[in-house]
Amino acid sequence: MPTQFLDDEQGGYTVWSLLWFMLFVGLGGLAVDFTDGYRTQSLLQASSDSGALAGVLSPLRDETEVDN
Repeated sequence: MPTQFLDDEQGGYTVWSLLWFMLFVGLGGLAVDFTDGYRTQSLLQASSDSGALAGVLSPLRDETEVDN
């Protein structure tokens, strides 16, 4: 009986399929994380660029305006 169980190869592809499935799910999760990180970096860069541009383009106060 034990040798018959050890020699039985039915379901061997199921194990390989599950391993490949876990690998693909993990790679898909990493792809989503990297894409979200890249998008967040781009949004932060655009925000800082627009803030710097707004600071440069805003009119500076004269000393006479401060005294009044």
